[in-house]
Amino acid sequence: RRMRAGRYEVVSTIGQGSAARTLLCSDLGEDRRVVVKELHFAHLADWKYLELFEREARTLARLEHPSIPRVFDYFQGEGGPAISYIVQEYIEAPSLLQRMESGPMLGQQEIHEIAVGLLDVLAYLHGRAPPVIHRDIKPSNVLLRADGTPALIDFGGVRAAWQSREAAGATVVGTFGYMAPEQFAGQAGPTSDLYALGATLLHLVTGRPPSDFVTDAGRIELPDDLPTDRPLADLIEALLRPAPRDRPGKAQAQGVLVTQP
Repeated sequence: RRMRAGRYEVVSTIGQGSAARTLLCSDLGEDRRVVVKELHFAHLADWKYLELFEREARTLARLEHPSIPRVFDYFQGEGGPAISYIVQEYIEAPSLLQRMESGPMLGQQEIHEIAVGLLDVLAYLHGRAPPVIHRDIKPSNVLLRADGTPALIDFGGVRAAWQSREAAGATVVGTFGYMAPEQFAGQAGPTSDLYALGATLLHLVTGRPPSDFVTDAGRIELPDDLPTDRPLADLIEALLRPAPRDRPGKAQAQGVLVTQP
């Protein structure tokens, strides 16, 4: 077992990329499990990733919501290659993607509760000043607790909505199929996250990734007979409209979903 900062004992590796790793660790100072994200400067192909990493740490440190993991610490390693660390709350729950791959299809009531829970998280993020945009909402970035409530994780692509396109460097962040059309041009706003929520809900109700429904024109074309109730089908259709101005805001989206199955 390896140590980080003399306090965090590595239990296992959750994920790994070319320059970053996500570790499950024991916090020996507080007797708890935590998630430690580490970024190795020497392996960075683009210094933009360092900016995104630091932005994630700064943004999460200012957030306080039961469905967003808290940040406990942010520091740089001592000696050797430069490494930055973010220490976050560990939420012990499978992702929506893991849940879909390992179990039966989610029921209508479960999907409604997930939709309402994520709309609540987005209302909190988008209600900040400036609004906070996640930019990569998808089933693998949503955890499903035992009580059915969702938690939104992986804020590696987070940005402020009021930041200019020039200041953001027009960085393209997101996942094909879940990304709103405007994100391919490096632009994102609150309705971009709502689009990704719509794509996530489409995946939940059909069991198929939204990329399966993308046409040659690059737009998602919904099947006429979505296997869900009318309120949820109407919400998915509204959230996946190509133009940001045509998508509902959070309050409007909640209104569409007011009828429970």
